[in-house]
Amino acid sequence: MDSLTTDRLELVPITRALVEAVLAEDRPTAERLVAAKFPRTWPGKALVERAFACPLEKLREDPDSWLWGARVLVTRDKREVVGSVVLNGRPDETGSVEVGYGVLYSSRRFRVTALQPRARVRSFDGRSRNAM
Repeated sequence: MDSLTTDRLELVPITRALVEAVLAEDRPTAERLVAAKFPRTWPGKALVERAFACPLEKLREDPDSWLWGARVLVTRDKREVVGSVVLNGRPDETGSVEVGYGVLYSSRRFRVTALQPRARVRSFDGRSRNAM
């Protein structure tokens, strides 16, 4: 899965390897996987567990379904992680998918920017038509 970009952000796919590195608190590996620095206090196991609408065991068994569309928000200028966008699983039979996102308070100016490329991808992906 390729990264998506806006003028200010790169939306880097969240992979199983990245989730495992975050859960293991292996910052060097996590930063290498996204080619960016993570904030000192973010993320952590509790955030990963809240972000995905499934138990971690299911995410590990079927990462392609549960990580579909999930992205880490990285500033293009400083290569810093400022948040994430998670589409909780693939679209359902009606084409609906739940969108969740989190942005560091100090980086809240990126909130709208982070969702712009997701809307474009949804419009070209015959499966998902609605965002909640």
